[in-house]
Amino acid sequence: MMNWLWVGGWGVDPEALKNWATNNFPSANHFVILPARLDRLDGKFDHVIGWSWGGFRVLEYLLGDFVSKVTPAITLVAPFLGFCSEDGLGGKCSRIHVNVLKRWMARNPIDALRDFYQRAGLPFEIPSGHNKNISFWASELDKIIKEKLDLHKTKEALAKTNSRILVGEFDPLVDASWLAENLDAIKCTNKNHDITMFSELILIK
Repeated sequence: MMNWLWVGGWGVDPEALKNWATNNFPSANHFVILPARLDRLDGKFDHVIGWSWGGFRVLEYLLGDFVSKVTPAITLVAPFLGFCSEDGLGGKCSRIHVNVLKRWMARNPIDALRDFYQRAGLPFEIPSGHNKNISFWASELDKIIKEKLDLHKTKEALAKTNSRILVGEFDPLVDASWLAENLDAIKCTNKNHDITMFSELILIK
């Protein structure tokens, strides 16, 4: 049985993503983690899937000293090299918008997450106010505003891996055309930022 590692998107509870993955791909064992900085990808994983901010974290990892050790198939769903549109690295949201979300998360995280889910077209139930990951998501927004990756180095790192990138044609958060032009991403017709586009293509073996 294959082992798949999912590095989830911002604001998405790992258990919700794991349930979806298990229901859609019952022949694999699924391990889901928050999109924090990755320390290692050990050999027990046959496939690594990074979604959105999780895709950024996988790319960040590949730019380190570990790329020669990374042997699994890699699928990145709606990643970016810089989330803020001002950086010109695939993200479509302005810093002003992310800062508004940051203040909203501090004031009323559930309403902030509800708005984010609606804008992104996410298929999961909105986390409750008791969710243990709310403080993590709030703290990540500063990193989302500031952190970005070098395009040339990212291309070089991806060339050393067995990887593919998927992006929704109508993704409201990520520039699909930019990803297709610069990172050879596959555009998924009539899709937005939703992870379910992953299940509609033939996966890397």
